[in-house]
Amino acid sequence: MQYQDNQFKWVVVVNRKAPLGRVLNAVGHLALGMRMAPQEEASAQFHAYKGPDGQPMAQLSHWPVVVLQAKSSSQLLALRTAAIAAGVSCQSFVEAMIGPSAEHQLEATRTTPLDQQEFIAVMLFGKSEDQLRPLTKKFSLFASPVESPLVESRGPVEAVG
Repeated sequence: MQYQDNQFKWVVVVNRKAPLGRVLNAVGHLALGMRMAPQEEASAQFHAYKGPDGQPMAQLSHWPVVVLQAKSSSQLLALRTAAIAAGVSCQSFVEAMIGPSAEHQLEATRTTPLDQQEFIAVMLFGKSEDQLRPLTKKFSLFASPVESPLVESRGPVEAVG
């Protein structure tokens, strides 16, 4: 099925080497953050989906969301740099954004040089062909490895009780 409304897109490119749980966390934060960031007017097009009971089910974007994968953190840094240079709306999630408190995360993100940051995901919004295609054409569609853990290992789990 070819989706018809694809003049604009939300694209998230994730680091395929990052644990899946961390990637999902990063994508969630980026999606919320991108919704709050200044965007082209088109980004505000959301639809209220209701269930058969009339209750809200979701607020979904009019535009498609595409998830791609990068081979490394350095590819994500290069994508971020190119997107900013091209004036494309962009946000990034890095390892420094994970820590014991928001204050700690903010400080670690601000003080760690970009080339030393471990990028987990970068999210973009823009015109599909004109803006995004040149930036994202080298990335492939996201495919979760069969053996990728959903959460990072924290050691053996002990039975309680």
